[in-house]
Amino acid sequence: INAEYMGEFVPLTPPIDIDKIIDVLYEIHGKALIDDGFFNGDPHPGNVLLLEDNRLGLIDYGQVSVFNLDNRKKLCRLLLALADDDRKNIVRYIQDMGYHTKNDYEESLYMYAKVMYDLVPPHLFKGKPEQQYWEELDQRDPMKKFPKQFSMAVRMIWLLRMVSQAINVKIAPAQHWRARAYALLYERDDSTSSVDNAPIFNFTPMKNFVRQAFHITSYDSLPPAILAHSTPKLRRR
Repeated sequence: INAEYMGEFVPLTPPIDIDKIIDVLYEIHGKALIDDGFFNGDPHPGNVLLLEDNRLGLIDYGQVSVFNLDNRKKLCRLLLALADDDRKNIVRYIQDMGYHTKNDYEESLYMYAKVMYDLVPPHLFKGKPEQQYWEELDQRDPMKKFPKQFSMAVRMIWLLRMVSQAINVKIAPAQHWRARAYALLYERDDSTSSVDNAPIFNFTPMKNFVRQAFHITSYDSLPPAILAHSTPKLRRR
């Protein structure tokens, strides 16, 4: 075999800042989930593209969900408790959201909250393999009530974790979204979250269309982006 010098390797793309990319990915989905209440529940790795100029391309919005203000506030209370590792309030708020196990043991509710909405540090598995821990917990105190209104939020968080962990970046969602959760609960005017009185939704056929398309009963969580596409003609009606 003859070897021939081909010159220096020249990368075709700029260096990839993995940490920044994951940070942006979480910021985008945190805003959609917490601020807008209108989010993509399917951000699996195949739906996240890295473009040639290092921008993110997000595709396949076939599982978009609407998350009303009341549920977002419940989630935000839990996120703040998780960010502080406040076990008492984690258990309290996860139950307020409608989650219950067979026996409602504190450890069970705490661990289920961590695995659904945050990141579970390895030491919490008490030296056991992770799979073994969850199997034993499920036998001892299985989840009995899982409120369906939060299922897509859990799915979104799990898939984001899958994306980040696949490239060895570990992010705790509760800590990452702490500022957003705090702002929604204590700094944001609730009136800014309601679009019931926005001009486009005063047009009854449009209200009915949105209600049927997104399977919602109120409009308190639809994002401003929808309003931005309303036309003067609709407003006049």
